[in-house]
Amino acid sequence: MLTPYTSHYTQLVTIVLYTVVCLTDFIDGWFARKYNCVSYIGKILDPLADKILVLVLLPLLQMGVITSFPIFIILTREFSVMALRIVAARHKLNLVEAKGLGKLKTAITLPVCGILLGRVVTQPDASMGWYWKPLSILQHWVTTWPEPVIQGLIILMVGITVWSFLHYAWLFTWEKLLHQTNNDHQAAKKTPLCLNSKYIYIAQYCLRVCRYLLVIDRSVQIDHGRSFGCDRMRCSRRVICPKIKYVIHMGATVG
Repeated sequence: MLTPYTSHYTQLVTIVLYTVVCLTDFIDGWFARKYNCVSYIGKILDPLADKILVLVLLPLLQMGVITSFPIFIILTREFSVMALRIVAARHKLNLVEAKGLGKLKTAITLPVCGILLGRVVTQPDASMGWYWKPLSILQHWVTTWPEPVIQGLIILMVGITVWSFLHYAWLFTWEKLLHQTNNDHQAAKKTPLCLNSKYIYIAQYCLRVCRYLLVIDRSVQIDHGRSFGCDRMRCSRRVICPKIKYVIHMGATVG
C-alpha cells in the first residue's frame, strides 16, 4: 500500500515502520534469551518473522533499486531453510536454531534492505513537519552513496545468505545422520556425509537452474519507466526456454 512511493512523506513513513519492525524483532530475541523465555513455537515463529521481513525486497524490485537475481537467491534460501525445518519436524529431529551465521545474515540483510528503501529518489515536501527533517537529510545522504558501494552491500548480503544456507544444510545433514545412527557420533562420522548420487544430482540440477537464471536476468529487460528506460519487455524465449525445459526435465528424472 505504501510502495511504490507516491511522495517523500510516504517514503519516510515506510522507513520508520520498517525500522520499528526490525527493532521489535531484535528486542524479542534479546528478551527471550535474557529471561530464558524460549519455546518451541517461538523457535518456529521467530525465523518466520525474519522471512516475512525479507519480503520487502519485492517492492524494492518494483521500484528498481535492486535486480531480480539477488532476490531469487535470497528467497530461495529462505524457502529452502523453511523446507528443511518442516522435514526436521516431520522426522522429529532437533530444530537447528539460528546460530552465529544465521544471526549475522539477519544483522546484514535487514539494514541493507533499509538502506535500499532510502535509495529511491523522491522530491522533499516543504509542508512536512520539522521532526521529519533529520530523517529526510539521512535519506538524501543515502542517495548520494556511490553505486559500487550499494552493489558491494548487495553482494555481501547475498554472499552471507548463501554461506549461512550451506552451514544450515550441513547442520541439518549432521542431525539426520545422528538420528539414523541413534546418536552414535562415531558411526555418524564414518558415514560418507550421506552424499550419495542423489545428492550430487540435486546439486548439479540447482547449479544448472542458477546458470540459466543468470542468462534470463541478462536477457530480460523489464520496463520500469525512468528507472530502466526500456521501451518493452524483451526475452530471447526461443533460446532460453528450451534449455529451462531440459533442466526441469532432468531434475524431474533425477527425483
